[in-house]
Amino acid sequence: MREAGPYLAELVCGAARKAELRDNFDTRFGTNTTSSAMPWDLPSLACAGAEVYHYETLPSSAIQSAIETVPANFSEYVFIDLGCGKGRALLVAAQFAFVRVVGIELSCELAAIVNINIDRYRAVEPGGADIEVHVCDVLAYEFPPQPLVLFLFNPFGAATLRRVCSNLAQSLHRNPRRAYLIYVNPLHQRVIAGFPEWRELRSPSGLVVYESVLGPPA
Repeated sequence: MREAGPYLAELVCGAARKAELRDNFDTRFGTNTTSSAMPWDLPSLACAGAEVYHYETLPSSAIQSAIETVPANFSEYVFIDLGCGKGRALLVAAQFAFVRVVGIELSCELAAIVNINIDRYRAVEPGGADIEVHVCDVLAYEFPPQPLVLFLFNPFGAATLRRVCSNLAQSLHRNPRRAYLIYVNPLHQRVIAGFPEWRELRSPSGLVVYESVLGPPA
């Protein structure tokens, strides 16, 4: 289960919950992205263990603001949400000019909800970047060769994050390219700080944005 912490309290409670009411994302698009989902309610995650945290989301305006903190020409980048849950971040990212938008989700039940949400969203907003969803263990995912914007809303524990960062570091060393990592509710940011491939770029309230040191200047 995702751990409680000051970032989560700040982002999801209080002002963020009021923003969610104003946002009305699911009402506007007929989607199902607001309600949380617990691992123990998902049969495909029955044996996933403590490293898998539950799904919750942010107001779309908060996701948009988080993406806008990245100083990049998005038309060159692939957006990847590691642990995309019901897919709200994917739908918001599709409004930007990314090469494509990718969601990685371990739960086949949540992935099925994402695909329904994409169809319903496209019925209202037919344009934007292509969205694809991969049902797989994030540790088995092979990162694409294009420049990357990675999005993590505290989807898993420190041990999994460390292995993800190791895989990503290997990918960036094999194919040096620009990459940014948006870490929302960054309870395990010390893990990322332990990888010299990343430098902290900025830390607005409730998230940290990292930039790869391996790619050419933006």
